Amino acid sequence: MQDSEGARILEEKHMISTLLYLYEHGPSRKMDIYENVSKNPRMPDKIEKLEEYGLVKIAPDTEGKATVVISLSDKGERTAKMLVDLDRIINS
Repeated sequence: MQDSEGARILEEKHMISTLLYLYEHGPSRKMDIYENVSKNPRMPDKIEKLEEYGLVKIAPDTEGKATVVISLSDKGERTAKMLVDLDRIINS
């Protein structure tokens, strides 16, 4: 992670959509994200990049229904909330 990137990582396609999906739906399987955000073959890389920046957490599924579950970290939750607030400001 480069210090100069910061919010610029959100410019990459599907990054904001992924954060907002998790904000609205809570912890989700990768497959749910692929089906509802994008079927782009680079989605696994994008999710890993969000994890690298500390915006999401990837953890084993405790209920055994999926291999892993993706959830927002505290930083990701704050970021997604700011995006929702920004959307409200722009649309008001």
